[in-house]
Amino acid sequence: MAGEKLVHLMQTAARGTLEAAEPTDLVYVEVLSTAPARVRVNGRVELGEAHLILSGQCRATLAAGDRAVALRVHGGQKYYLMEKAE
Repeated sequence: MAGEKLVHLMQTAARGTLEAAEPTDLVYVEVLSTAPARVRVNGRVELGEAHLILSGQCRATLAAGDRAVALRVHGGQKYYLMEKAE
C-alpha cells in the first residue's frame, strides 16, 4: 500500500518534470550559411553546427536566405532541421 503510493508520487513528479521541460517545439529558422551550417532562430539567436542536426533533405536543398522548419530539442540545446519552409 505505502509502496504503491510512493510509486504513484514518483510517476506524477516525473510527468510534471517532463511537461515543464518542453522536450521539443516546432520553430522556423533563417539559414545564414550552409558551409559551415549557421541559422538564426526567432530573428535574434544565431546557432552554428554544434547546435544543429540537418536532415539529408536539408543538406541537399538549403541555401543562405532560405527558411527552414526545425524541431527544438532538449530546451534549445539542439535543433533538428527537417525541411525547407515554403
